[in-house]
Amino acid sequence: MFLIPFMSCSARLSVYALFAAAFFGKDAGNVVFLIYLVGVFVALVYGLVLRHSLFHGNSSPFVAALGTVFRELGKFYGTLLAVMQTALGWSMAVLDCCQWTYFTYDFCEPKTYRQRQIWTER
Repeated sequence: MFLIPFMSCSARLSVYALFAAAFFGKDAGNVVFLIYLVGVFVALVYGLVLRHSLFHGNSSPFVAALGTVFRELGKFYGTLLAVMQTALGWSMAVLDCCQWTYFTYDFCEPKTYRQRQIWTER
């Protein structure tokens, strides 16, 4: 939990790229890569420091045990959740395609090529 802020996720990398492009211009890619490497290095050093100071000694593995009732409920709800996520994903994809089609093609009045050309010349 203490090392999570040092690791870069995809959301942070895009923000790094935005600021690096704004401030460093041509060298933005190198700066983002350097920021990522510094984050990994600081996380490794900080993890070693925590291991030898705050969390010294033997570490115990995290084991979660569920009863048979909870295990069967987990299978049902896990399956139900997977089905719902798949249906939601497909419905979002279909709605995205409909939205793209609506905003790409003009369905109101059919205009001739000359009318569109005059409209764009204004």
